[in-house]
Amino acid sequence: MWFELTCVPVSRILNIAPQRWDVSTILETHEKHDSSFARICRAMWKRYPGVSRSAILKNLATFEELGLIRAFSFRGETRYETNLRSHVNMVDRSGKIVDIEDEDVHEILEELIEKVRENGT
Repeated sequence: MWFELTCVPVSRILNIAPQRWDVSTILETHEKHDSSFARICRAMWKRYPGVSRSAILKNLATFEELGLIRAFSFRGETRYETNLRSHVNMVDRSGKIVDIEDEDVHEILEELIEKVRENGT
């Protein structure tokens, strides 16, 4: 599992119930940024038709609180990612989200933000 590689002793602080394990498996197997809340729910309902949205959300919130995933909004939809390294999420021409981890990009974005603040735009 992706969270076994972290420094957090997950097995000691996280009860790995079957549903929680399946949520983590869904996060691991979906494409990097394809883990929208709606998509995670659909995948869970295939295996557990009676599981509630709030139960799924609670599992995701637990993973986020432990620092195992990060939530972000894209086009009005919450998505979850397991890439916790410093990066910027950008959208390519096809509409796909890509991670930019180059330090130069961070500097360019900081400069752009500063210009926008200076111009009040």
